[in-house]
Amino acid sequence: MSALNGLSGRKFISSFAAILIMAAVSVGYSMEISFLIGDVSYTSGGKTSPLTMSTALKPGDVVATGKKSLCTLKYRDGSNVEIRAESKIMVGNVNVPGSDYISLISGMVHGKFVKMQKGGGNKVYTPTAVCAIRGTEFTIASSGSGDSRIQLEEGKLQIRNPYGRVNINENENSDVNIAARPGTDRKSRKLESWMEDKGREFENDPGSAGDRYGSYMDRLGDNSKASSKKVSEYDKNLMRNSMRGKGAMEKANSEIDTLDEKIQDDMYLGNAARGALDGIIGGFDEAKADLRGKFIRVKEECDRVADQQRRNYEALRAVKEAYRKAYEEIVKKHRDSVENIKDSLMPR
Repeated sequence: MSALNGLSGRKFISSFAAILIMAAVSVGYSMEISFLIGDVSYTSGGKTSPLTMSTALKPGDVVATGKKSLCTLKYRDGSNVEIRAESKIMVGNVNVPGSDYISLISGMVHGKFVKMQKGGGNKVYTPTAVCAIRGTEFTIASSGSGDSRIQLEEGKLQIRNPYGRVNINENENSDVNIAARPGTDRKSRKLESWMEDKGREFENDPGSAGDRYGSYMDRLGDNSKASSKKVSEYDKNLMRNSMRGKGAMEKANSEIDTLDEKIQDDMYLGNAARGALDGIIGGFDEAKADLRGKFIRVKEECDRVADQQRRNYEALRAVKEAYRKAYEEIVKKHRDSVENIKDSLMPR
């Protein structure tokens, strides 16, 4: 049973509506365009227009740079992401109001992020990797076929995806291929050369890339099914956790936050992979109809998984709101109980 179907016994519709209302009034985009040169466009709601310094980018918007072009996005804390020539990125996630993490679909970005306080952090996504950042300078390349390479110049990065994770330090690199665990190496090479090699590799054997994408979508689909089950379990156990008291609720809330991050990471990975698949499909001519059909079928599976990811995220939002209200009620009862005890001890 899906997470949405599992939300019985509580007023899911009213809770989720409340979440949507809160999200709608809290949207505040935390980045601006700080530098722009050359041919840069953005696509929003299916419409493509030239990007200007005053453009207000929204979650789900795609920015594309042409030859000899450059665009820099700056966050309010001073961090920035430089989009290099002939690159394509997506801002945030259309299903997550106010989101502004960058997903590199193809090309290259250079990032420099300020040091975050404990518990803070930022992320950059590619079709194959989640790059968790704290006070870091790095360059990331994503080939047209979706493989990624991360070069760390300063600080630390954790690179993860559904197959595993790895931590890299200053002057280390990570290669992350479709349907593969992130790896590390210290070899220095130009990212432009790496992208050319990846392009030739894909041209020589696009069928194998299609097979790897198929395996990748299967893994994301399995993750989505597991997440759906967990969301339903937390929903079903709300009353039990509430009866166990404050400690049990705090533990459950922490676990739900971890699940929330995992669901969102998978949503971003799926979105970036979908963008890469669109580019691959568009590159096949009529002479390669069979290969094009193969990638179209993978894209259809990607869309199906994305729909389940979205429903998981919406269901978890409702569960989080229900837990928040239940926890506040426990805290209020505890506070009232303490006040009543104090009152009873006061001299009459």
